[in-house]
Amino acid sequence: MRGISFCSAVLLLMSSTQFAAAECMLDTTGATFSSIDSSTSKIAGLSVTCDSEYKISLDAGSSASGSRSLQDSTGDSISYRLWQDSSGSQEWGDNGITYAAPPLSAAAGPPATHPVFGSLSSDAASAPSGNYSDTVCVTLTWPPYGAEDQQKASMSVSFKMSEQ
Repeated sequence: MRGISFCSAVLLLMSSTQFAAAECMLDTTGATFSSIDSSTSKIAGLSVTCDSEYKISLDAGSSASGSRSLQDSTGDSISYRLWQDSSGSQEWGDNGITYAAPPLSAAAGPPATHPVFGSLSSDAASAPSGNYSDTVCVTLTWPPYGAEDQQKASMSVSFKMSEQ
């Protein structure tokens, strides 16, 4: 049975007389694999506006197996991976990738974009035709990195396998 991920877009800011509250916003786009080729290709993007350093984490998705897997309505699945780079050497994960604070002049400028590259496993070539999907929870956190210093958003990942 497939696990369900409840990832809601919630923004909570910590306010204190000792610390200035960071203002951060996260926006995701849906991710779509366009072919069964196992090479790495850009499939989505994350946009962040933040006036401090921040971390981005992507969970393993809603698959009950603990690793990323696209599933169809009958339970057939295709494994996949999400990468930070086009060469497929830096995988997105729960550990969080830290990005430096933008320069003061850029803090009010356009959002920083972080590409999401994806690759399907070789089992995609033998998968039955159908619509496969998964939901990944993207978490943006900022100092002091407490539970109240984060925003979560869902990113849908999909692939349509056509009859061969």
